[in-house]
Amino acid sequence: MVKESIFKKAKYPYKVKFVNDKEFKQILSGEDPQYLCLVPCIEYNKHILIYEPATRKTIFYGWHMQGLKIKKSDIKKLIKVKLRVSWLANWRGI
Repeated sequence: MVKESIFKKAKYPYKVKFVNDKEFKQILSGEDPQYLCLVPCIEYNKHILIYEPATRKTIFYGWHMQGLKIKKSDIKKLIKVKLRVSWLANWRGI
């Protein structure tokens, strides 16, 4: 799970919003183009995906071997590529 404090520690310069499952489903409908979703997938490796529901496109993908949680360094990489995730949808099912 992604913690809001990680964004503060990494000094992420853009607006971030954590949402509940209901809001996340609405965002995934793609009706509002202002949303981008950070979707972490943690298994044997750590995958970080930024998805744009309005266009149904993946706009960022990164992975690390044997990662079990999203760290400050992961968020710093998003800053480095100047990826503005204007909203973060955190799905509790992941």
